[in-house]
Amino acid sequence: MEPVVYTPRLKLTLVTKAERGSPEYEWLHILWSDEKASFWSFNGRSKSTEETEKLIASTFPTPQAGEEKSYRVVYAVHALLEPWTPGDGTSQPRDQLSELIGMVSLRSLNVGFVLPMPEELMIPAAEAATTLLAEISYMYLPGAWGKGYATESVRAALAAYGRAKSFWAPWERVYVRAIVNGRNRPSARVLDKIMTHKGTWEWTAPGKPLFIGGEWREQDFLEIYGMHVLE
Repeated sequence: MEPVVYTPRLKLTLVTKAERGSPEYEWLHILWSDEKASFWSFNGRSKSTEETEKLIASTFPTPQAGEEKSYRVVYAVHALLEPWTPGDGTSQPRDQLSELIGMVSLRSLNVGFVLPMPEELMIPAAEAATTLLAEISYMYLPGAWGKGYATESVRAALAAYGRAKSFWAPWERVYVRAIVNGRNRPSARVLDKIMTHKGTWEWTAPGKPLFIGGEWREQDFLEIYGMHVLE
C-alpha cells in the first residue's frame, strides 16, 4: 500500500502503528476523542488515553498463530495549507504545511465479526469464495466539514486500494462496502458520488441497544454502498 497519497488539497499518510508519544498516536487520539468527529462511530468517543490505546489495539491487532490474515489500511488525512513549491522563499517542505482533518480506514471482513445482511446488499454468494470483502469508514474534525474533503480523500483511498494489487495477495478480487446510518445524510451524499448505493437495510437488535448518533437504539435504517476496487 502506498505510504503517502496526495490529492490537489490533501495528503493521506499510511498509519501502520501508533505508539504513545508518536505523531500517529496523537492524530488518532485527536480524532477519536472529538465528540463531533466520533458522533456516528460504533466505538463512540474516546474519553481517555487508555480508551484510545484500546482502540489502537483493535485497529492494529496482533495476528494470532494459525489465524487467517486480516487486511487493515488506515490513512490519516491532512489538509495542505500552503503547498510548497521550489523557490518560494520557505525552507519548509510541502508536507509540513498541513493540518490534521480526518482519517479513512479499511478492514477486511474475513476475520472477526461481520454484520450479517441480505445477499442483495452484498456480493453474490457465487463470488464470495473468490472475493475478499472489506469495509471502509471515515471521520473528520468539524472544521473540515462541508469543504469536499471527505469526497476527495475517500476517492483517493479507494483508488490507492485498487493500485495495490500485491497487497491483497492471494486475493485477486476485492470488494469494498460502506455502511452509513440513514440519519447521517452528509455522509450518504459523499458515498453517492463515489460508490454504488445497494439499498437500505433495517437493523434490529432487541434487548441489545447500541449507542450511536447521540442515543441508544435497538433499531435503525442503514444505507449500504459498495464497489469493486480490484476485479
